[in-house]
Amino acid sequence: MADSFLDLPGLGAASSFLVDDNGTLTSVTSTLGNGNASTCWMVLTNDGRHAFVTEPLSHALSSYRVHHDGNLTLLNANAATLATGDPRD
Repeated sequence: MADSFLDLPGLGAASSFLVDDNGTLTSVTSTLGNGNASTCWMVLTNDGRHAFVTEPLSHALSSYRVHHDGNLTLLNANAATLATGDPRD
């Protein structure tokens, strides 16, 4: 899950959860910061091993590793910066 905290400087983050058979959520990674302000939209790679979140205010993407147990590790807070456009496009 992407966490934006009202787009305040430095508070962008991501979190991860497990969902059991009853639909109950259990927090796995709670608020893993990336130092950006506007963390928004998250997408997982097809193999489920990596997640990317958009940073619309800085026109950037942050990358995370998704471990087999659902834990996240920040790989790169600024994995890519777009010269033009919006990373949500």
